[in-house]
Amino acid sequence: MALTKLNLAQGVTSTLPTGNGGTGATSFAPGKVLQIQHTNYNTSVSTSDQGYVTTGLTCAITPSATNSKIFGMFKLQARGNGLTSSYEWGYACKVDRSGGASGTAFEEKSGTGQSYSTYFISNASGVTTNIAQHSSFQFLDTTHNTTSAITYTVFAKVQSGNQAVDFQNATFPSQFTLWEIAT
Repeated sequence: MALTKLNLAQGVTSTLPTGNGGTGATSFAPGKVLQIQHTNYNTSVSTSDQGYVTTGLTCAITPSATNSKIFGMFKLQARGNGLTSSYEWGYACKVDRSGGASGTAFEEKSGTGQSYSTYFISNASGVTTNIAQHSSFQFLDTTHNTTSAITYTVFAKVQSGNQAVDFQNATFPSQFTLWEIAT
């Protein structure tokens, strides 16, 4: 059998297949993670406000492309203290952008009452209830359109003015992670 030797530095104009299950692709740009930013936040913030207030949890990223996607995931550590049978407990949250892009990137349950994303009710008469839990949320920002630094800030509001929510502390921090993904 005759062998033909090819000069691959000349005359090849397409992608050659690869052996052992390779794809032959020359680039994996779409969907590639370009960078990750992460924040642990443990400064306690308490609110009984039915309008959005900051939880103190922020994370910043400087996109490398105007058309990249920013995938965000955050975990809020929250406590409801001294709830009695006459109280309901819950909160809703949102994420606003500032810096290179502005506006709301995410909002979870902006309605009232039991439409809140995290909601509990104490049915035990005369019993004081304390609740500690964390909730995780995620969002995809496809509209930032900038290569300037963007700060994402988590805000929350309570379900009822008869309650308070305490977010994070030194023992139970909240966390925020941002991924920039190529398109």
